[in-house]
Amino acid sequence: MKITGKFKDIILRDGKMVADNGWTSNTIVVDEEDHGDCGSFLVALVKKEFNGITGINYMVVGSGSKDYKDFKDKISKINPLSGITVFQGKSPDNWFWATEIKNANMDYLEGPDGNEVITKKITNKLEIRVTFGKDIPVPETLYFGEFALIGSDGVGTSLSKIFFINYVNKGIITKLANDTILRTVHLTFLG
Repeated sequence: MKITGKFKDIILRDGKMVADNGWTSNTIVVDEEDHGDCGSFLVALVKKEFNGITGINYMVVGSGSKDYKDFKDKISKINPLSGITVFQGKSPDNWFWATEIKNANMDYLEGPDGNEVITKKITNKLEIRVTFGKDIPVPETLYFGEFALIGSDGVGTSLSKIFFINYVNKGIITKLANDTILRTVHLTFLG
């Protein structure tokens, strides 16, 4: 199965759009020996390997890492993920934050690439929306260097399985305390 992804960020300042980066492709994490990837997540899902709520449960953002393995290593040490901000060594240049993705922030899509519309029908396309509002994750300026979608076997509990679905490390986004970042991700699952 081939999976493709793209993302779009809109930055609002004082309620007015100051940036729209347009759609950019992102990295779907490929098979690795540690099974921390999208393909292994789908196989484990089909095999019923999970005990709790299963799906794409979190978006994790951070200041930047060498690659997705380094980022995964950082977040794997923190349990539970939901709703916490971690300043490792209290440095604003070394942090990450996880937010839970609710079902209300995910929809099926239909239509050709670039002209997708939300539908209630189950399709092979998914839209995920996450809002980083005023003072989120903290009331100060932060530099967002990476984003990841995380599949897991639960939410807000001790997670025994964490899978990276996608990872983006494509430049720094400066978020002032009063800014809002609207991140939209589209995933397409091809047979």
